[in-house]
Amino acid sequence: MAFRKEFGQRDPRVDSLFSALQSALLAIPGHAEYYQDQVLRAQERYRNQGGNEAWFDYRGKIGAAFQIFPHLSSPEGVRALGELLFNDWVPPGNDTAPQSEKFAPLSVSARVALQKFPLLDKPFKDPITKQNVADANAAWLLWYEQIKSGNRTFRFEGDPTEYDLNGPAQKQKIERVERDRKRTEERKTSHKNESGTDSERPTVSNPPEPGKPLVPTVAGILLVLIAVGYFMLRKRISGAS
Repeated sequence: MAFRKEFGQRDPRVDSLFSALQSALLAIPGHAEYYQDQVLRAQERYRNQGGNEAWFDYRGKIGAAFQIFPHLSSPEGVRALGELLFNDWVPPGNDTAPQSEKFAPLSVSARVALQKFPLLDKPFKDPITKQNVADANAAWLLWYEQIKSGNRTFRFEGDPTEYDLNGPAQKQKIERVERDRKRTEERKTSHKNESGTDSERPTVSNPPEPGKPLVPTVAGILLVLIAVGYFMLRKRISGAS
């Protein structure tokens, strides 16, 4: 139904049925963990045993799970995919395998699925290219680590609820996260000003405006020059005598 919704002939009945199916699936406890476990068990079997049967099973479990994962936009979906962001394992010889037989790390597949979630304030919004894929993976990993440590919440488009990995976040947590965010922004602003912003950056001295006295440093230099000239003159006169 997701395929028909995205690529097929648009039909309101398809959209309506897809939404009903998605809501029913997201209401099932463990809806995302089920697919996460399927993939991890198949990976562990292939990693430990090898062989064609384990290879095909792992390939099949990945294909099935990551067709579903992008539509599991829920706190549990974020948690399941977030944990997979740490999984970088690929089979030995993966680099030299034919392109059709290569395995992408689960971390990359998880990031692609998260990128498709209707999340507000995604940590990486630019189109992914070969040049920035490492930056994208790092940004998503940092984002998830902040959520996992309780220092960040997240929202979905069209939903005003703030979530953590267990569901709607408690009011106290939301307020604490917001206070921490503001303090972080204030520290960044303060550090930036101390490093030399337009408001703090030292400026080149300008000539004194008409009617204003010279600055003390310049006046002091003139006095020293006058004193030196005076003593040199006295010494010359004394020598002439």
